[in-house]
Amino acid sequence: MNILKGVAICSGFGAATYFIIKDGEHRAHNNSFVQLDPDPRLRRQEKDVLIPSLMRKTAQNEDCAEVTQIYKKCCSEFAKNNSKWSFMIFKECKEESKAMMNCMNEKFVDPEYYYKCKQMYVDEKYIRHTTKLAGDNRKDVKECVGKGELPKFHIDEDIQTYMDGVKEFYLKTQDVEAYDRHVLAMRPSPVVV
Repeated sequence: MNILKGVAICSGFGAATYFIIKDGEHRAHNNSFVQLDPDPRLRRQEKDVLIPSLMRKTAQNEDCAEVTQIYKKCCSEFAKNNSKWSFMIFKECKEESKAMMNCMNEKFVDPEYYYKCKQMYVDEKYIRHTTKLAGDNRKDVKECVGKGELPKFHIDEDIQTYMDGVKEFYLKTQDVEAYDRHVLAMRPSPVVV
């Protein structure tokens, strides 16, 4: 029975997230700030898929976190109390779902939010390219440095170089993010032709 509750919660939240993404992408394309972005550094896939995906994640985890948590709480409470009728979650949590969708859709049609998330994406892409490490690997290294532990994973040359940089800046600032900011600050400015 607990498995059914878990499945109902996950499927209800997953379906709502899917519709939010599709509706947001549709609205973003109708507003066309995604298609009209003249930045030659980005491929179409990055403008149309990856940046909107980052917009959704950022909205869900930061800007709309409160309404998202309210919706998740409603879903889990309903599934806990009504395991037999958990497919009715959409009807029962309609107001919470609507509030979450409205919040996230506001972000999807906001050009300023697109450019903010685009900058986050470009920064992440530059750090990934410069350090030769994916975001998850950098996060693991930062956690190890912050805790003063040795990593439990294989350390190759790229990871060792990154870890040394993070340690150096961590000792100076007590901030594990300082090295990434340093890497971004050392980025050459674009050449204007």
